[in-house]
Amino acid sequence: RVLHDDGDCEELDKAELDEALEAAREGRTLAQEAELVIEAAWEALEMSAALHARQEGNELQCAEAHERLGDASLQNEQPERALQEYCQARDLLCTLREGGTLPPHDRRLADVEFYLGVTNLQLGALDEAKAHYRQAAATLRLRRATLLRASLDEQIAGLEQAVAAGGGGAFGLLLVGRALMGIAYEAVDVLPIGFVSPRFRDTWTALVGLLNGVNRLGSVTNFLLEPLLYRAGGLPLALSVPSAVGASGLLTALLAWRVDASLSRADEAAAQRAEEEPLRTSLRSLPRVFFLFLLGGACVYGAVVPFWFIGAKHLQSRFGMPLATADALLLLPEGMIALVAPPFGLLMDRRRWSLTKRLYWSAASLAPIPVALLLLAWLGPAGGAPALAPNVTTLAAGNSPPPAAPNLLAPALATLVLGTGYAFAQNLIWASLTLVAPPKLLNLCSGLTGSSLNLLPSALPLLFFGANSSTNLTTLAAVGAVGVAAYSWAAVESTARDRPLLPAAATVAAAAPLTAAPDGDDFEERLDALVEEAVQGERPRRTAGGG
Repeated sequence: RVLHDDGDCEELDKAELDEALEAAREGRTLAQEAELVIEAAWEALEMSAALHARQEGNELQCAEAHERLGDASLQNEQPERALQEYCQARDLLCTLREGGTLPPHDRRLADVEFYLGVTNLQLGALDEAKAHYRQAAATLRLRRATLLRASLDEQIAGLEQAVAAGGGGAFGLLLVGRALMGIAYEAVDVLPIGFVSPRFRDTWTALVGLLNGVNRLGSVTNFLLEPLLYRAGGLPLALSVPSAVGASGLLTALLAWRVDASLSRADEAAAQRAEEEPLRTSLRSLPRVFFLFLLGGACVYGAVVPFWFIGAKHLQSRFGMPLATADALLLLPEGMIALVAPPFGLLMDRRRWSLTKRLYWSAASLAPIPVALLLLAWLGPAGGAPALAPNVTTLAAGNSPPPAAPNLLAPALATLVLGTGYAFAQNLIWASLTLVAPPKLLNLCSGLTGSSLNLLPSALPLLFFGANSSTNLTTLAAVGAVGVAAYSWAAVESTARDRPLLPAAATVAAAAPLTAAPDGDDFEERLDALVEEAVQGERPRRTAGGG
């Protein structure tokens, strides 16, 4: 054992001790010792490279020896010698790659390119250094993509084995589960309208905004948590947690049912005496404004919801956007609803917007969506060519440098515009339903609305979508344009339908006691409210009487 001046104790064998004593007798410094060690390593590496070069089939070991010689040259501040060694290593590796012995995504190809970039940078050859750095990055991207594909191939093989072993029943259960989820989702969306809106007539629009915001906030939270749950516990945990959250809704539903039952006892006699109209008669009694409103709402969902299915792939292939970034960007439509719906609903209630004004706003909210879809469809590289992916293999072969990094600001802004327009238009659908539907047919109209909203998102991908995602987005833009026309037509119809009622409504309002506020604003708001109330009261009678 040797005790150093700093108190450390080092164990040496006899040969190391003799070498240390000889160095002490000769008075060699630490720097001289390090230089001797480097020289010895250099000689060993040169001998290794020479020996492997003489033996056939040892090209990979010879390339590694040259690469280590390059490392030693860099450490010894000899970039010219390092460049020579790295080039020899790269030539050997490229020969192996072209012969099929070495895959094009091998990590050693990226390593030697990286160190060639470092060496050229030290020599002042900036362009050559950039080219080598780009080549190394391309090889690593190709390696990552290859590993991902191998992982997916392994998953596919496992699924094929499960199906061959009779695991197809699991897929059938998945389909049944999806169907039940769809029924439950639409029930939560549609059923409350019939029994909640009559109890909150004065604040229904604000309540719609609040419910909409909370629902979409839950969706966004689920989208963010599901990948974490899947990584933590696999598919069982990823499905169990949302299932438990959904099951907890049964308790709140039972509580709401009890409360509604207690509030409805006073109206049971009247409800039993009410005459039920046949469905055909009910449909015929619905005004044309309602069907135009139905078409507009169907186009809102038809233009946006299918974009969720193909949007991430389109953003990745056309704009070179990372898949994780594209998935995060697609949360904007749902996230914007959570932000916009509550204050927008409160605004409509405070200002007591008429049905006509809401329809015009629906058209204006839907109008930017086709524009955003067209920008996403045709903005960027011509013909929809991917910005990065096609060049990876070419770069790995050393043929050409990659293009400049794509500009992601434009597609991000277009998606933001799409999400904002959808947030307003979607909220206006449920906020306007109680005004456009006759009160006696509110449940029927709610069911028709729920069905129409999901019709186009289900049918468009099956009937009109092809391999070209830009063409698919153009189809969605056309659907949005039809919705704008439907809402505009409905607004015009609503204005024409309400105009003959205004004199009678004004007479009712004039007979009501009003006290003008000092500035007159409160008087006008109360007058508008009474006129609107009178108009809404007249509509069922006009409908029943044939207009």
